[in-house]
Amino acid sequence: MGIRDEMISILKINDENGSVMFGPVTVAYHCDTFNTRIIKGFEDTLGYEHARELVLTTTEISTYDPLSDMLNAKTQGMSFEDSLKVAFDFYRVIGCGSFELVELKGKGGKVKGVTFTAEGWLENETKWNWNARKEPVCHVEAGLIATVWEVLNKLPKGSVSVKETACKAVGNPECIFEVEVK
Repeated sequence: MGIRDEMISILKINDENGSVMFGPVTVAYHCDTFNTRIIKGFEDTLGYEHARELVLTTTEISTYDPLSDMLNAKTQGMSFEDSLKVAFDFYRVIGCGSFELVELKGKGGKVKGVTFTAEGWLENETKWNWNARKEPVCHVEAGLIATVWEVLNKLPKGSVSVKETACKAVGNPECIFEVEVK
């Protein structure tokens, strides 16, 4: 067995939170603590709302085309709900967190999850003595959810609004996202 095969054999994805592990060691929540420092810098400089919009929109724009290609190939003929499960499984595998559809409401819906950003924020809050958050922080994940909703509904970029209404980083048990087609 070569080093590549050996490394692959001990690589695991935690289905509960989407973290990536080599054996017993967590190696990624998709750069969780680093990303939260960038988000904090944006929020400190631009203010919460502008930073949220910048991160969400950048995530949406940068993931739309590659996600379209992958999902169109993998979900042909599936229902929206089944296609969403495929997309959320993909996010889990690449270490972006664990998401689940809670309900569909018209063309929108509600999604809950455990996110790398909330986990990273809580770790950094302790490590760097940051003030406790008062507003949700999962802007990247909101962008990822918006992208999936757009792709699966064959909508153009920017057609979906996602608002995080509960966040683990502010003390909620999980993150909740409200999805609305504009």
